[in-house]
Amino acid sequence: MHLVPAPPRVVLLGPVDLAVTATVVALQAQGLNAERLSTVDPPLVLKRLTGSAPGILLIDIDKWKVASTVRTAVASGWTVIVLGGDADRERVAGAIAAGAAAWVPKSASFTRLLGFVRSATTAEPLMRDEERADWLALHRSTQAVVSDQVQRLEQLSSREREVLLHLVEGHRASEICVMLYLSISTVRTHIRSILCKLDVNSQAQAVEVYTQTVRLWPRYAASPKRYA
Repeated sequence: MHLVPAPPRVVLLGPVDLAVTATVVALQAQGLNAERLSTVDPPLVLKRLTGSAPGILLIDIDKWKVASTVRTAVASGWTVIVLGGDADRERVAGAIAAGAAAWVPKSASFTRLLGFVRSATTAEPLMRDEERADWLALHRSTQAVVSDQVQRLEQLSSREREVLLHLVEGHRASEICVMLYLSISTVRTHIRSILCKLDVNSQAQAVEVYTQTVRLWPRYAASPKRYA
């Protein structure tokens, strides 16, 4: 009796939204054993990836700590394809450096995505060596930028960091002095010190240094170091 091989397992890791659901349904319509895994519960994600038979993992990198998940998945035998926009190139580079096999732009057609998924079931490489080298070079340069910014941010005192976080949240100096029970002159002194230590010329640039660092290295936001 001729046995029909089971369709490859495909898991799409991403937010619970219509786009992700539609992609899973479309993959199922192509005869693939596709399912969605939500990013809402990170510990559950890691448990599912390491505790079940590996297959093809598609990761929507929007608002998701990608690199560590890619490393865990690849170590467990998964073939990882990341999905992201052109604005996510630094994070895509981090995923490639962590072991992802390929990147598919979110703007790509479903036919192109399906082609990558089909290719992942074979021994065919999903990315040319030259393309991978370019991604790795971008990752190295990004890491250098993040390292420099982290060093500058680490120079801030606990109070200066708290003031910076309020600036990130969109608060003005007059509002910060009320929330922190400080005089306006003290808050302005802290802001001047922040600009000096971060080597920037405006509050907007200081906010950009922090937000870019957190975007490229999410773990940096894990310990806000609020003033004690």
